[in-house]
Amino acid sequence: MTRSYRKNIRRTFKHTKSRFIAIFSIIALGVGFLAGLNATPVDMKESMEAYMDDANFYDIRIVSTLGLTDDDVSALSAIDGVKDVQPAYNADLLVQTGDDTVVARAHSLPITTGKEETEKSTSSLSTDGNTATNAQDTINKLFLVDGHMPEKSGECVVEAGANDMASAYPIGSKLVISPENEDLDSKLSTTEYEVVGIVHSANYFSFEREPASVGNGRVNLLMYLLPEDYAFTAYTEIYLTVDGALASNSLGDDYDPLVDTVKNKIEAIQELRCQTRYDEIYDEAQQKIDDAWDSYHEAKEEANQKLSDAKAKLTDGEKELADGQTEYEQGEADYADALSQIAENEQKLADGEIQLGDARRKLQEADARISNNETLLEQNEAKLNAAKTELDKGQAQYDNGMNAYQSGKKQLDDGQVQLDAAKKQLDTAKESYQSGLAGCAQGMTSLLPSMTADGLDGFLAFLSDKGYGAPQTTTAFLQDMAEYGVSLPTVSANSAEAAYLEQGISQLLPAISQLYSARESITAGQSTYDANAAKLEENKKLLADSKEELSKARQKLQKGRNSMKTVKSNLKTVRNNSAAQKPCWREAGQPCPADRQS
Repeated sequence: MTRSYRKNIRRTFKHTKSRFIAIFSIIALGVGFLAGLNATPVDMKESMEAYMDDANFYDIRIVSTLGLTDDDVSALSAIDGVKDVQPAYNADLLVQTGDDTVVARAHSLPITTGKEETEKSTSSLSTDGNTATNAQDTINKLFLVDGHMPEKSGECVVEAGANDMASAYPIGSKLVISPENEDLDSKLSTTEYEVVGIVHSANYFSFEREPASVGNGRVNLLMYLLPEDYAFTAYTEIYLTVDGALASNSLGDDYDPLVDTVKNKIEAIQELRCQTRYDEIYDEAQQKIDDAWDSYHEAKEEANQKLSDAKAKLTDGEKELADGQTEYEQGEADYADALSQIAENEQKLADGEIQLGDARRKLQEADARISNNETLLEQNEAKLNAAKTELDKGQAQYDNGMNAYQSGKKQLDDGQVQLDAAKKQLDTAKESYQSGLAGCAQGMTSLLPSMTADGLDGFLAFLSDKGYGAPQTTTAFLQDMAEYGVSLPTVSANSAEAAYLEQGISQLLPAISQLYSARESITAGQSTYDANAAKLEENKKLLADSKEELSKARQKLQKGRNSMKTVKSNLKTVRNNSAAQKPCWREAGQPCPADRQS
């Protein structure tokens, strides 16, 4: 390089100093940005790896539509290569926060689980917000930011989130699980919670949230509850960690093959565990159905026996009632005859009084007519005795009618007692029928979830009204259900679901047939009972009317006795007067026969 060339370069720099500095700065900035961009992915990966390792983030997550059990936990723990197994619960819920209702996802606090035991624990939670505690076998550890962890039922912590969405639910807030949630009793045992802490979770490090199955489909609140606050009969998910996975870089090439090896082993037992769980649920449901059928058959047999006894007693009561009605009608006829004879005798007594008056007047007129009057008196006395005989006969007939009335009343009372017993037995049969409906409807839940006991009763009533009778085949059952308006599950032909539906309906057909027969018997028994009750009420009214007529007849009979007493008294007076006025022919010094009588 010549001296002039170097001098020319210096002159160029001197005259273009600002351009040189600008170009140098641009190059420096570009180099700096390039170095930063090259270093940023490495730092982000290392930061994410450290965060996940501190939280002991899961390697594999197991879920099942039938739920997961402790046996599944044990089976997964026994797989070679599985380090820790942690069962968990979660549920999407509608939660009331003051006047607002939001979509929340409730997780159970991490349950510490190794290969030797499963125990509930909250010791896996960090209290400084940066590091996890010493519970190394706890998966998905939570980092406590503020407050404290739940210590009793009804307490919860909420997840702060990347966008600090928990600021709307500070410590001390009250969260109430909305009653609009479906099957809430089978999900949670407590519905009111107090926020006692704010946490971070490695499960939710992103701004994005998983879709929810309730509400608007977007999770607005994440909350963690104690495991004992859940009412599930099975776990909803299980988290696994793999031996050696924690030491591996989850974003490296050696991580996926390590986890895939364990995943393949899990998939190898998947079919067996699913079938085992299905058999457990099926056996439990089948046992309930069998127990319900046993109860139904026992109740049906008892109801049929009681209904048969009630029918026999009701038949006997009807016969006794008919006999009593016949006796009562005969008593009424006899009583009417007695009344007619009493009226005739009263007329005769009246005639006798007239004759006695004529005789009295004739006795006063002349002694010659006294004998004739005495004869008339004797005749009237004979008539009076005849009237008394007729009156006594009427009294006997009245007594017979009264006895018949008392007998009929007793038979009516006995019929009422028997009818009440039949009503009670009919009610018992109805209760047994309703119990059988509830058991059968519960057994149909797996096939027709919308079917209830009232719906099943309506279906049986529909069959009876149409005159179809109980369906005897699966095809007839499906056709009747479709005509009745019940939505049936859609399954593919020749599929496992179709076979399962066919088998379930075939097992339910005998129960539906027996329930149909029981309902028909109860309906017939109710109709018979109503008819007998109406007839009994009618007979009661007739008996009451008969009692009133007997009472009136008794008053007339008493009036006839009183009239007869008056007539007897008057006849005696006339006789005495006639004897006193009768002329007496006697020898001198002899008393008159009338005087001797007096």
